[in-house]
Amino acid sequence: MKNTKKQKHSGKHKSIKRKHVKTLHIIKVFTIYLIMTVAFSAWLEVSSYGDLNPILLAIASLLTAIVATFFHWKRRQHNKVDDIAEGKL
Repeated sequence: MKNTKKQKHSGKHKSIKRKHVKTLHIIKVFTIYLIMTVAFSAWLEVSSYGDLNPILLAIASLLTAIVATFFHWKRRQHNKVDDIAEGKL
């Protein structure tokens, strides 16, 4: 026999609010950009035989990651506006 009783949803998957999901996404994107820029800075340091200032490389990596995250966020906002205008959302 088939069990016809419906199971209730506990609602646990809805506990994370949409704002927190957006924040987590931005943190994830920032972390990825930061790892990429630090790796590039390390490659620059090795390829220049240690002639570069590591503090300046770290500051440049951090600023690059911040700017890249900002433009990523702006592009997502722009795409969302386009989707709303086209009636996709």
